[in-house]
Amino acid sequence: MTVSAPAYQHSYTSNTVATFVTVSIISGASLSYLGNGQFSFPGYALAFFGIATAALLYPVPALGRTYIVVLASVTATLGTLAAMVFSPYEGGAEDALQALVYPITGLGLLLFGWRLLTANTALISRLCAWIAAVNAAVAIMGSIGWISHLPLIGSIETGRLIFGTNLPSSTGLFGNVNYYSTGQAVLWFLFVWLGACRRNSESIPFLLMAIVLFFSVFIGSSRGVLAALLVSLSFGLAMYWVTLQSRDRLWVALLSCLTVSLFSFAILLSWDAVYHILRLERGLNFRDALWRAGIQIWLERPLLGWGYAGAATERLGEMTGREASLHNGYLESLVRSGIFGFLLSYGLAIVLFIFSLIKNRKNLRPLIWPAMLVIFWLVNTAVRTFSFGGLGLLPVASVTALSVMVFYRPCLAKS
Repeated sequence: MTVSAPAYQHSYTSNTVATFVTVSIISGASLSYLGNGQFSFPGYALAFFGIATAALLYPVPALGRTYIVVLASVTATLGTLAAMVFSPYEGGAEDALQALVYPITGLGLLLFGWRLLTANTALISRLCAWIAAVNAAVAIMGSIGWISHLPLIGSIETGRLIFGTNLPSSTGLFGNVNYYSTGQAVLWFLFVWLGACRRNSESIPFLLMAIVLFFSVFIGSSRGVLAALLVSLSFGLAMYWVTLQSRDRLWVALLSCLTVSLFSFAILLSWDAVYHILRLERGLNFRDALWRAGIQIWLERPLLGWGYAGAATERLGEMTGREASLHNGYLESLVRSGIFGFLLSYGLAIVLFIFSLIKNRKNLRPLIWPAMLVIFWLVNTAVRTFSFGGLGLLPVASVTALSVMVFYRPCLAKS
């Protein structure tokens, strides 16, 4: 399936400027995952610079939807400030700044992220491929024991076994195995989606690179990323099915049912092996205890929350004996900004996502890839602490994809 690049550009939109802005945002977001945190601030700064540049150079898109996004962002910022003033938790300046930046960056990405498709998508697709390929190469060498340390980056750590193998998972260039898997998946989505805007997207080298990068995701052996990918790809297949004619729908439905049946039968026959490969004996890996504690922390201040980013960490240490993140972006949002802020962030994102699907229901095919990226983010956020408006690779790419769905006029797809 190939989706041509939308032919909707204003005379004042410079392809070079749009490319510079987008490269800054994606490079900065990728840089924030690099190493053991030493590049987080430079990465965040570069991504924020790209968003700020877009806000300064470009006019806002469709006014009606812009008013909704701006009102939600301003209200969320004011709510965060109010929560900080009345919160008993005394967070530091970094925690306060981080909490206040979330609604601002979320606003910027929603309003201007769609400019991604007015940029040089071929160049950005290749950039994502190069980052992912180098990351995968380092991860493979780290997994088989060829390297364990790189200058500037630091240690190349290994962890649990890669699914179905005796090789350890690897962090690659990123901070841990979960960041590795998440980052590779996002780079794969961007590579294929933006690459599909090119005329040679069905070439053999492109397809081979897409396959290699897809399987490189599993070097991190993340169950959360695996689940998010399955849900995302299933959602994309469902969207594709809706765009087909009645006769083709029947064949695709029959083929899908047959594939799922055979796959399910194979799993049942080898359930013990699957149970071990997916590490199901580990259950939620202490997340259930963290989530129960997180719900209790949120219920202490349900409306406005505790105000500061990371406010739950200290309380979790007291309640569970382990100072950790909540491993759930939704709970993190509830604890930080209460139900008020949650509805103005994730609630707004879900409403805009559904709105865009309904509005473009007669022309869904160009939205398949950005929709899958958004779904991947929403599912993965249930088991990882990715914040709406965060400047890491997953939230940046996903909110950008949502911006494309909401504000960009998609072209007709070619199949």
